[in-house]
Amino acid sequence: MFALDKQGCGKLLRIAFEVKKRPPLFFKEKSFTKLMLLLQGFVYGYNYYEHNKEEICELVTSCEGAGSENMWTEFQEYFHKKYNTSSLYHAEVIELCGSEEKAFDLFFEELEGYLTAHGVEIPKVR
Repeated sequence: MFALDKQGCGKLLRIAFEVKKRPPLFFKEKSFTKLMLLLQGFVYGYNYYEHNKEEICELVTSCEGAGSENMWTEFQEYFHKKYNTSSLYHAEVIELCGSEEKAFDLFFEELEGYLTAHGVEIPKVR
């Protein structure tokens, strides 16, 4: 079982907000699917090297922040419940929004609101 520690979660959020500020630097256009693959890839890679190259068997993201040890997991659960989707990484979100770009924007709108509501600082990107 793998988790993102506080440092890993901070790095994940930093990457996410770097992508938000400059999507064309990372992808051709705003893409929810590509964003999710990038973030998921980060979690796998982070765990691969930070946990002595153990076999990756399950993706469990947990972060410390505002009294919560599972901020990233809790955000995903919040998103699932609010939009009645089976997974944050699922095509249902794109279908719900009507396009990759709108799903990308919705993700960040919800993430920023969630972080703010839970007292987690949003990374400042220059």
